[in-house]
Amino acid sequence: MKIKLSDQRIQKLAPAAKEYVTWDNQLYGFGIRVKPSGYKAFILQIDVQGKSRKATLGRFPVVSEVQARQSYFKALAQLGLGEPVEQEKLITPRFDEFTKGIWWEQKFTLYKPSGQRSTESYINSRLMPKFSSLFLHEIDKPLVAKWFDEYSKVFPGGANRSLEILLSILEFAIVCGHLEENKARGIRKNPKKILNRFLSSEEINRVSDVLARLELKGVYEKQCADIVRLLLLTGCRHREICHLKWDMVRGNVLKLPDTKTGPREVYLSEKAVAIIKRQPRNKSGWLFLQQRYPNRPRNDVSDFWRQVRKLADIEDVRVHDLRHTYASHAVMKGVTIPMVSKLLGHRKTSMTLRYTHVTDKETAAAAERVGLTLQGLLGGLVPEVPEPKPEPKSIETTTLSIHLNEAEQALAKRKAKTGGMGIGVWFASKLKVPPEVLPPPSKWGLRPTKVSVTTTKIEHQQYKAAAKAAGLSLACWIRTVVLEAERHV
Repeated sequence: MKIKLSDQRIQKLAPAAKEYVTWDNQLYGFGIRVKPSGYKAFILQIDVQGKSRKATLGRFPVVSEVQARQSYFKALAQLGLGEPVEQEKLITPRFDEFTKGIWWEQKFTLYKPSGQRSTESYINSRLMPKFSSLFLHEIDKPLVAKWFDEYSKVFPGGANRSLEILLSILEFAIVCGHLEENKARGIRKNPKKILNRFLSSEEINRVSDVLARLELKGVYEKQCADIVRLLLLTGCRHREICHLKWDMVRGNVLKLPDTKTGPREVYLSEKAVAIIKRQPRNKSGWLFLQQRYPNRPRNDVSDFWRQVRKLADIEDVRVHDLRHTYASHAVMKGVTIPMVSKLLGHRKTSMTLRYTHVTDKETAAAAERVGLTLQGLLGGLVPEVPEPKPEPKSIETTTLSIHLNEAEQALAKRKAKTGGMGIGVWFASKLKVPPEVLPPPSKWGLRPTKVSVTTTKIEHQQYKAAAKAAGLSLACWIRTVVLEAERHV
């Protein structure tokens, strides 16, 4: 049977008990093969020098009737060479035509912008130089394996990513009916380097000290220091914090409309909220602006982080390891793996969230616990945040911030270390037993180092009343009660 083939008519062709072919009445040897399973594919079948030659032009509807007609003329040129082929020969498009054509239109456009940039770079720099002039059916396993091995010697991670893209392209070629199997499948990827680096409590203390010193230099350093603090306190990805907008901030929640894994919510601790609130407002709507281009958001803090790494003696720590630090300290504080997965915005939690359901309320509470732990470390403390207990729920805490000079900090560290506790916890313990006679307060001076002290709200009110009665500010009263009393011991 011959008809004028069109997409509409092909769509109506129903499968039969046996495979059949409907031929086009305009192009000789051009038809559509329909299998009992419903599979439909365009074919070309002609006689060349007395031999029957066949070619599959593409699967319908992935390949349209118009595209199949275009492939028909290319296939004719290949089949007309008079090669002695006894069985059906699969005629396929060139790798570059297929990749930059239908794969680009139907697959590449689904990538996120960041994914498109990296994927296009790998295609242009790694795949095209090797495979661009080859027809799809000419790409066999030995060729791919040799290319992959050579690339792996130079850049094993890049070789893995390039192989993934090649697999995707050839897999789609099977869907389109150009290939019967993916010859890149089965090649073993290079083992990934296990990245388990995260900051210890001592290292976070050193980072905190460095941030406090660097932020005194100027606006740029202050901005970068706050970005680093937010990365530690939220576990967010670098770009998620650098590209924050004010309309994404909803109280103690960040509403991120587009992340690596899609839209998600990030619950903020009290300290993280305070850092965001102190950022200057601007007309652009971004929280962190570039100095050179004031209407653009900051892209990264790489240069600043290199300074921090050197001064804090953590040269092997990447910015992304701050995210690992958040997760590691969360686990160490008893937060469950499913909870950490939700806090970090991971899409797949196959072995954990499959069996555990985490509510938003629990996630917010977990974010607060982790934030309090890292908040203390950023203030120069060893993590002494108490584990969450079911009781007493009525006790509310608050955090007091005081500043120390070098001599005061040295004294506090020495005394706290002797007692086997962090500076903030040591301060809180000393405040519970103030001296009967208040020593004279020391004179004011430069006090660049901030220390956070967590107490109950009731104790906070008592301390404020005592400071007011002594005619001192709360910070001065705390330093006097704790440090001056220690000097007179």
